[in-house]
Amino acid sequence: MRKSTIKLTKKEFDFISSKEYPITKRAVIQKFCQRFDEMGMLFRQKLVSKNIKLSAELANADFKTTRGENYQSLPYVVLDYPKINGKEFTLLCRTNFWWGKYISLSVMFKADEFELKNFANKLKNSPYKKIKLYNGKDIWQQDLSDTHFIKLHKFSEDELYATMQTQLYVKLSVKVSFKNLDELEERSVAFYNEILNTFE
Repeated sequence: MRKSTIKLTKKEFDFISSKEYPITKRAVIQKFCQRFDEMGMLFRQKLVSKNIKLSAELANADFKTTRGENYQSLPYVVLDYPKINGKEFTLLCRTNFWWGKYISLSVMFKADEFELKNFANKLKNSPYKKIKLYNGKDIWQQDLSDTHFIKLHKFSEDELYATMQTQLYVKLSVKVSFKNLDELEERSVAFYNEILNTFE
């Protein structure tokens, strides 16, 4: 019988010879799902906006935690608040744990639902200097190293406004490294509220 030419590397062989990796991975994913569920409930209490329409959207909103195995070959857990149904939505705060990478915080909103000029002005004065604006066509892109994610300081106020006007949905994102995991809830609430209170 002919032997297979497909061989495992030593690292791969060590992985299949040990139960530790799949057991640990499952435990980590479960903990992130539980933590994100707790954060969804926290967002109900803590996320607010000066914008009357958004306040109504946020009040007692449902949330949804989902998990997957293959975003660019890596596992992930996502918390959406408010929970969205279908492709159309007004506002979404998305918290994404991406295995081996980082956690991202993103605010996405439908551009024609809000007054963008004043929003751009206030956003340029935000204390969050590492916010990135997404100017691509796939609003569900989660890789913040993608070239369509551009730091706000690269735009003038007029350029920022003009760029947002070209988008069906505006997406603003920041990264939280795993070393700051203990501060995730605090950082998430602070970032989301900073953006939410930029709307008029």
